[in-house]
Amino acid sequence: MMKQLALANFVGQFDVDWPSLLAMSSTVLIPVIIVFVFFQKYLVEAMMQSGLK
Repeated sequence: MMKQLALANFVGQFDVDWPSLLAMSSTVLIPVIIVFVFFQKYLVEAMMQSGLK
């Protein structure tokens, strides 16, 4: 939750600090992507066993 609030701090009423916002966004997304890559096999297996298409 704190990461989303930190991202909101880069957006002002009349301007956006784009370089900082994009840098912080990438640092927030990198751990999510790494976890997805490692657990992708298990996620796909779980979807196939549950019958989702």
